[in-house]
Amino acid sequence: MLIAATGITLTDNVLTKGVLISTYAPFDTPPFYDSHTMTGNTVNGKPVLYIARCSGTNIDGTSAGEVIVASCTNIRVANLRLSGAGERIMMVYVNQASIVGNNISGDGLNSIEILHSSNLQMTGNDLNRTSVSISNTDNVTLAGNLGTGGTSSSIVAISAGSGIFVSNNTLEGSTGAALSLVNVVNATVAGNWVSDSANGVVVSGSNGLNITANNIVRNELGLTLDLGSLNGIFNGVIYHNNFVDNSQHQAAYYPQVVTAFDDGYPWGGNFWSDYRAIDNCSGPQQNICTGPDGIGDRPYTGLWEFQYRTGGSQGTLVDRYPLVDAYGNLSWDTAPPSWPSGSALTVSVVNSTDLTLQWKGAVDDAWVSGYRIYEDGTLSANLPRYYQNYTVAHLSPGSMHTFKVEAGDLARHWSTDGPSASATLPQAGTSTSQPLLTLSWWMANWYIGLLIGAAVAFPVTWICLVRRRKLWPFPRKD
Repeated sequence: MLIAATGITLTDNVLTKGVLISTYAPFDTPPFYDSHTMTGNTVNGKPVLYIARCSGTNIDGTSAGEVIVASCTNIRVANLRLSGAGERIMMVYVNQASIVGNNISGDGLNSIEILHSSNLQMTGNDLNRTSVSISNTDNVTLAGNLGTGGTSSSIVAISAGSGIFVSNNTLEGSTGAALSLVNVVNATVAGNWVSDSANGVVVSGSNGLNITANNIVRNELGLTLDLGSLNGIFNGVIYHNNFVDNSQHQAAYYPQVVTAFDDGYPWGGNFWSDYRAIDNCSGPQQNICTGPDGIGDRPYTGLWEFQYRTGGSQGTLVDRYPLVDAYGNLSWDTAPPSWPSGSALTVSVVNSTDLTLQWKGAVDDAWVSGYRIYEDGTLSANLPRYYQNYTVAHLSPGSMHTFKVEAGDLARHWSTDGPSASATLPQAGTSTSQPLLTLSWWMANWYIGLLIGAAVAFPVTWICLVRRRKLWPFPRKD
């Protein structure tokens, strides 16, 4: 490790964790990175490439264990495979750099680190169990990268930069955050899949923030907003995102954060999987009730405000125009929902004309968007995703029917192997309740027997104890 050092010579060393250049202000000017001499060094048997004060260098498919680029322009690093401990790409004081098509797996450390640079494009990289750190760098584009799991920090962390564009990346499975933006200016996060992480997207301080058309799915916290050292989220808009099944909170913010969770009417806000949508009206006030407009008639109020002492509560920020259906092109969702082994449709007869259907939820590679109920082979009901029961009414007494439930996803793929069940309704005037004192009734209501037994046993035991005390002929001796 080189700490706040200049003019160091490293020659013919066999390393297991690479060369780490670690500096801090004021020891982070170019000479602390570009004044060294490094030749003949290896990490995990592969060359350490140190390139300084260069222009037009193209590192493509070269065998390398570590790449360090300092004070260069027009650099391309492509198609490398880095997998050992400490194998990484580091760029400092670089202008016009491309990091393309690399396959990097690691131990959760920063396998790509960019400092004090500008005009960076990072596209088509496969990051497995590692992370990317970009700081003090302007005009950054991250597009089409795949980052999966295993890091307690962020898969992608960008801090103190301007002109940030994060688009069409898949970031999933982080025990920390999938994407973290800290004190950024003019940042756009668009079209990303962010899922299955402790934190999906975290923004701590920004001025000019656009978060749009992302799928933020199955995280503990979907989106978190904090003030950062910029002391706010300024000029921000968050709209046309799909917030789905984020278990702790779909979106949360700290006190004094102010931002818009919609783009006004008629463009609308976001899709929230826990929003019970009713769409009968239209207009900016949703008071023109002549037909639906794809926007819920009531604001979404499920945004959580953290409180430093009490933990938090429902906040004052709302999505004024929540979307009824999920937003966007869902071509990535290619498979229909499936039903877990043992899935069943349960029918409970209510009376001679009504019955109730119950089922456990189906699963999907993205998420289940709704259910269809079929009665005797004919579609009879379309239900929202949060329904797992349904009452069928106004049937004919004494009639027999077969029911089936199927699940659909956002791409309008529907299952075909959903559970089914048949039932025969009783004749009019016939009781549908189970008679008392039958074996089946007592088996279904066994706890009542326990309560009755306890109620009887207590007074009997008390009476016996009292009588025994009265009949005892001699005083007790202690």
